Amino acid sequence: SFLHRRYDWVVTSGEASREAWSRALRTPVERVLSLGSPRTDLFFDPAAMAAARDRIVGAYPGLDGRRVILFAPTFRGRGKAKRAGTAIDVRTLRAALPASDVLVLKTHPNLDRALVDPAGFDVVIDHRVDLNELLTATDVLITDYSSSIFDMALLRRRLVLLVADLAEYERDPGLYLDYRTEMIGTQVVDTDGVIEALLGDRFDLAPYEAFIQRHLGASDGHASARFVERFVPA
Repeated sequence: SFLHRRYDWVVTSGEASREAWSRALRTPVERVLSLGSPRTDLFFDPAAMAAARDRIVGAYPGLDGRRVILFAPTFRGRGKAKRAGTAIDVRTLRAALPASDVLVLKTHPNLDRALVDPAGFDVVIDHRVDLNELLTATDVLITDYSSSIFDMALLRRRLVLLVADLAEYERDPGLYLDYRTEMIGTQVVDTDGVIEALLGDRFDLAPYEAFIQRHLGASDGHASARFVERFVPA
């Protein structure tokens, strides 16, 4: 916690998370501002979206013209004990998917890449690639408890949440919303569940709008402007 306890201000994506960030970062709630996430302004600029997608497909031409299924989970543990989470049988998944799908891996930037086995994936993305740029070329995101869920929500695209260890994760490190009642996406507990969701197109995007309004209300394409207005002297 020594990394986070001396912030003067915290910027969040919507009103619903202000109290949670205040508790987590030990920052007075009045110093947690709902200005929106500047990095999501990209998603509201069609020209910037198209340019970002062109950069990704240019770097990884195997994505072009195929349904892009991105596997990008978060990690488990802390410090030197960090480890990969969300076990998935990549070969079984790949064998079940049609050739028109491309299975892509993006490891978490804070996790030692040697801890993740890339075998079975069609494309492995360089860890330095910006995830939000990669999402512009992504059709389906498979993750677990990653904040990329919120970014994918703004794109109104499909989500598979592989959460076999949900009860354990709720205890440590904990979650600030109820995954069972508040979270969007299709929740599964194993590789078979992932396959069923993908092949059966088992996705319900209807809850996205209420989720966005509650958690991302200030992420509307103008977050950077609000940040500059609030913090940059005239």
